[in-house]
Amino acid sequence: MQAQFPLHSGRIVGLPGRILISIMGLVVAALSVTGVVIWWRKRRARVRVRETSLAQPDGRLAPAE
Repeated sequence: MQAQFPLHSGRIVGLPGRILISIMGLVVAALSVTGVVIWWRKRRARVRVRETSLAQPDGRLAPAE
């Protein structure tokens, strides 16, 4: 239990550990942002497909340009 704080703060291995923990924090933040961006793009694409299919009377998709 006493090793948790030094392990999670990077103090257990000194300066390299702190640098590693900092980089890991940035990676988690970057993955969160890119995950939202990917989700938003997919959502926008699904809405476009749905709008396109509603515009076609027979339900087929319009040819790609």
